[in-house]
Amino acid sequence: MADAVLRDCEVAWTQRPADGRHALYAENCPGLTNRDFRGEAAHPSRQDPVVVS
Repeated sequence: MADAVLRDCEVAWTQRPADGRHALYAENCPGLTNRDFRGEAAHPSRQDPVVVS
């Protein structure tokens, strides 16, 4: 499996979908590097912006 690098990325919602979740969600990605990510969840009061597990 190759590594993945997210560098200087941003999520900017134009519309917040009712079923929208996190700005970044990664599961089972041991090679993921996240640098300078910006963004918020679709519904910040209900979800974390970034979930990496």
